[in-house]
Amino acid sequence: MERHLTTLDLPDPEHIRARRILVVGPVDTGKTTLIKRLYNHWCTRERVLVLDTDVGQSDVGPPGSLGLGTGNSPVEDLAQLQEVALHFAGVLSPSEDLAQFTWGVERLFRLALSMKPDRLLVDTTGWIWGEAISLKMAKCNLINPDLIIVITREETHLIRVLKHSTFPLLVLEPSPGAKARDTETRRRFRLQRVKDHFYRGQKPSWTSSPPSLWAPSRAWKT
Repeated sequence: MERHLTTLDLPDPEHIRARRILVVGPVDTGKTTLIKRLYNHWCTRERVLVLDTDVGQSDVGPPGSLGLGTGNSPVEDLAQLQEVALHFAGVLSPSEDLAQFTWGVERLFRLALSMKPDRLLVDTTGWIWGEAISLKMAKCNLINPDLIIVITREETHLIRVLKHSTFPLLVLEPSPGAKARDTETRRRFRLQRVKDHFYRGQKPSWTSSPPSLWAPSRAWKT
């Protein structure tokens, strides 16, 4: 019987040479957990940036935002990363405002490049069907990753499209520990993230409409 590789079978990060890694896949497959594992392995020796584009279940920044985070020590949760900058998209799914979402991704990515990181790890939403395919490919073309890691339980149209692209691709199945969360659990998660972000002694001040890029030390106005 053919054995499918899971995220537990990922090669030792010590042997991964890719500098820009994009992780994609449906919801609840362990994308963020994998990002955290890679970050924790490299963060004490290299400058690692995490670009969190999962607006609905954000870890770097509150839900509804895209975030760029970094640090120099391992974390138990990506929410513990230092927030370099946030882009408030004001939506919980890219489909609600594609222009605002893609603008935010590009702005944070350009900022990440200017910081010249040794590694850039990009987390993505679990939206992978229909219009999301063209959005994911546009993100790939913008970021130009050295490696795309797809975590999925089944082959989807997105995987078939990626297989015909020029990007290096590694397809893994979720680990047995990856568990699906229902709608209510996701709602509670978002609420807790908002509370954690705004009531931990940090009081960000969003800039004027349309929402713009915000950093703890400064703000860019549009």
